[in-house]
This record gives sequence, C-alpha cells and structure tokens, in this order.
Amino acid sequence: MELSSSYQVTRLSAEIGVADYCASYVDPPRFLAYCRQCDAYGKVWSCPPYDFSVEELWQKYSRMQLFCRKLTFGPELRQRRYDKEQMGQLLRGTLYRERAYMERELFTLEAATPGSLALLPGSCHRCGEGNCTRREGKPCRDPEHLRHSLESLGGDVGRTASELLDTPLLWSSEGRLPEYLTLVAALLLP
Repeated sequence: MELSSSYQVTRLSAEIGVADYCASYVDPPRFLAYCRQCDAYGKVWSCPPYDFSVEELWQKYSRMQLFCRKLTFGPELRQRRYDKEQMGQLLRGTLYRERAYMERELFTLEAATPGSLALLPGSCHRCGEGNCTRREGKPCRDPEHLRHSLESLGGDVGRTASELLDTPLLWSSEGRLPEYLTLVAALLLP
C-alpha cells in the first residue's frame, strides 16, 4: 500500500542543552524496561543492551538539536479502516521511507559539524528487517552508519515531542490512522 503522495510532511526543530534535556527527559532505567519488551532488544546493534555507559555518552555533548517529521494524513485516509496486515505495511513503508530521509539529512549535518552525533528515530533497518548481524553474534556490517535513538538512550520521546516540539505523539487505533504520525531525531553537539 503506497501513501507517499497521500500525506503532508511538516518539519519541526528545537534546541536544548544536553544537561537540561537529561535532567528533564532522560531516564535510562525506565526506557530500558520498555526496550526489553521490543523484538529488537539484543537483536539489533542500534538497540540495548549496550557495552557502553549511556550516561557517559550524554555527558560528552553540550547541546542538542531536535528534529521532527510530522506526517499529516488527509481525512479520506483517516476515515478508512485497515486490517492489521494493511496497517502494518502502511506504517512500516511510510515510517521507513521518512526515516531514510531523516537519516540522510542528519548524516549530512553530522558530517558538517565535527564532534557531533546523530540520533535516529527507532531501530536500525540498514541491513533489512531481521537481518542484523547481532543475532549471529557478529559485528555490525556498517559501523560507520550505526546510530542509536533517543529512546534507546533513555530519552522520553513522548514528552520531547509534546513539550519541546509542540507535537504530541498519536497512535493508530481500531484500524484507523491517526491525524498524524511523528518521527523524532536529534543531533548531539559538542
């Protein structure tokens, strides 16, 4: 199911100090518990558990730029009902495509800003869903592009989107699309 021309993309951004963000929006133990419930936990290199200190990673940076892609669906799409398989295909296709756009933009910004680090939305899919080498105990195939997400580092993406980007997260319900979906990413700055 193709939606690429059936939604409108609004790009939002904000900036905050990393210490302020960590004090108000980061809780690694809480979000690690959520990560443990995800199918990607321990199976994708971008997801926990990590062999590094999340707290120490945050401490390496002073500021962060937040980026959001808000995908707004028209009423004709929101009024339709989708079965579980259709909804899954629709959301995966749409979100993966938009994530790829964000990834390219963030890698460009990261390359232009020495010492910065991009945080991408969700888990990595560069090798295709279910094909990460972590499942086999092998190193990442593409470590220069391996990036983590805000949520995997303990960031509260729901509060971040709502309070810092003025865009509360919405979810599909009862086979219907929400008014919009959001992808939230960041660039950590020295």
